[in-house]
Amino acid sequence: MTTFKGAIRSYTAAVRKAEREQQKRAREIAKQYKIQQQQREIADVSTAIRDYENYILFIKSIHKNASEKLDWYMVRQEPAPVKPLMTKDHEIAASQDLQRYKPSFFDKLFGTAIKKTKALESAVAAAKKKDAELFAENLKQYETDLTDWHALQRISNGISNRESSAFREALQFFKPFDEMDELGSRLTFSVTPDNIVVDLHVNGINIIPNYVLSQTARGKLSKKNMPIGKFNELYQDYVCSCALRIAREAFAYLPLNLVVVNASTQLLNTSTGREEEQTILATAINRDTLNKLRFEMLDPSDSMTNFITNMKFSKTNGFSPVSRIEASTLLQ
Repeated sequence: MTTFKGAIRSYTAAVRKAEREQQKRAREIAKQYKIQQQQREIADVSTAIRDYENYILFIKSIHKNASEKLDWYMVRQEPAPVKPLMTKDHEIAASQDLQRYKPSFFDKLFGTAIKKTKALESAVAAAKKKDAELFAENLKQYETDLTDWHALQRISNGISNRESSAFREALQFFKPFDEMDELGSRLTFSVTPDNIVVDLHVNGINIIPNYVLSQTARGKLSKKNMPIGKFNELYQDYVCSCALRIAREAFAYLPLNLVVVNASTQLLNTSTGREEEQTILATAINRDTLNKLRFEMLDPSDSMTNFITNMKFSKTNGFSPVSRIEASTLLQ
């Protein structure tokens, strides 16, 4: 049985598959990085360096992969999936084999006719079971597809009416931000018919490596502390790359023109001497400007100058606390 027929079902299924593959890739890259952190000695030098370089490239390129824009009008036009019918294809084929069987001279001579007949009868019983199992699988898939269809219809109608609850459901259904969860960052969001405000918590200690791997002239692995300036710049690129990716995903699924991202982490509060959750990047990204950017070529940190952005950063000290951006203040 062909499941999830029609353009939009195929598309949404493909989107979710692509997202799962991206999340799987993120998990694998993050896993390799964690393994490297735990290993005191690494036997395969070339593999270790390759994995390290892939990880560095990946955390600076979160913004490069994003979902295609979803056409909610097409979603609303899509008919419901068709309930599968019980078929007897395998039983019929096995029964025909049984009916066509005529004991040969040698079957009669050596007394194998009864054995062969019983084997064919067993094949008919097995074929019935296979037909039943396939029907059960198809029915289960149909029920999943029907549930998704009802959900997408409800969400699509809500989005057409610009309902905030439908906007939230769309993001919960497709889960476009899960890749950042795989890397250790986490986020929450609030959405209105006009904009979405995302609070992103990032943890540089767990995400950014504090070492540099290289191969010596003798082919051995060299592991040195990463210079603080390089660490801070890498962390800045990661945070800004995440902000761009969040905006791209939000615009792909929601008919909004503004995405506000407030990124925070634990920073030392010099007035109390304690580490506290503080905002390190606040940016208001509008759709028109974002669509003009060439994501393969840009530097994530430099790209923030295209938007209303609060960010204080230096190579020596890294991020400094800044004020949040609230969408309500921008729309006044």
